[in-house]
Amino acid sequence: MLLGFIDSTVGDEPFLVIGHSYGGYLARAIANRRADQAVGLALICPVGAHTRDVPQPVLVLAGRQDATAGHTGPWELVEHYPRATFAVLDSAGHALLHEQPDLVQALFAEWLTRVRERF
Repeated sequence: MLLGFIDSTVGDEPFLVIGHSYGGYLARAIANRRADQAVGLALICPVGAHTRDVPQPVLVLAGRQDATAGHTGPWELVEHYPRATFAVLDSAGHALLHEQPDLVQALFAEWLTRVRERF
């Protein structure tokens, strides 16, 4: 269903994939299945650690006080992403986008810079 939506709206154009929590699980699957189109992957408080190696720039963020997804599990993803930035944000839980917006914005800006370097 998600891949069909991508096909109908994006077509063959490159795109970024961003997922939060379970959305991170889905984002990883999309990035794996559309590796030629998914030029960047950002995972916020991702759950589930099964993935394949992905060569594009990746950002993995975790909240130190995240009682839902935890902050140590996402580290296991980094070995599959040779171009990954991994950050654990203190004073942030599962809603780290709202709890640390300035820091998240800075990390996303750096990730987008790395994505643009590919073009």
